[in-house]
Amino acid sequence: MFGGLIIQEVFGDKQRHLYEKGTWARLPFYASTLVGITTVCHQIRAETRLIPLQLNEFRFRNLVFKPSMLYKLTPQQLSSITSIRISLADVCFITNDYSRLQNTRRITVQMSPSVRDYVSISAIERYVRHVLDLSFPKGHEVIFE
Repeated sequence: MFGGLIIQEVFGDKQRHLYEKGTWARLPFYASTLVGITTVCHQIRAETRLIPLQLNEFRFRNLVFKPSMLYKLTPQQLSSITSIRISLADVCFITNDYSRLQNTRRITVQMSPSVRDYVSISAIERYVRHVLDLSFPKGHEVIFE
């Protein structure tokens, strides 16, 4: 229940939507439900509060607007996020604000089929890796889908 999900922040929406990784099936509850489960008692909260952040992938969209999550989570919570997903169109909007995600180890970049058909993929991949290397700590893996 805690892992294998994509947590998506949508600009202007206070809830973070959940999707199954791989199928993109939207789940009938929000990310706040995952966090709420960990608050049943103090001991459970102490042991599990970071699990939803560690085991799931965060999808950021419309990076023209800085994701509010980067400013609402504590430094400990931000350092627990290990996997993010962005669209190719948003790569140029990545700023130093994303260096707050210090332990991000996997960055998935989504490319639309039309981009794959008309543009040199190797040139795009080199550019994206350069931008991400400037914004994220060393040692991250970049995956293009």
